Amino acid sequence: MQAPDGTIYLVSLGGCVLSIDPVAMTVINAFREDPPQGGRVPYNMVALSPAGDRLFLGAGPGLSSDDFASEVRVIDLKTQSRISTIPVDQDTWSMATSPDGSVLYTARPESDTLTATDIETGQQI
Repeated sequence: MQAPDGTIYLVSLGGCVLSIDPVAMTVINAFREDPPQGGRVPYNMVALSPAGDRLFLGAGPGLSSDDFASEVRVIDLKTQSRISTIPVDQDTWSMATSPDGSVLYTARPESDTLTATDIETGQQI
């Protein structure tokens, strides 16, 4: 995914976050946000805030790259630290943020459900 300033962010299944300069094609920075013991970052479970200052990183059970997430970690990209953890339903498959960055949307295809969560409070709305 690409931030408004052009920086590209890549996240591995194991939670390694790389920031890449798209012009020089070099890694600017790298840090880890370890998933829970035995867990992984499933495919489709990474989102960036519209301002490009927060990374939303889903974590799941870790059986394969197609697993669902059971939590979303909110990461401050400037400090590379976790701000909060938002619990989500076990079968969450995809996520995105609202245009103003205040709401996290998570989707569960098994139940055809979309959930909206206030990012600051972690409460469903």
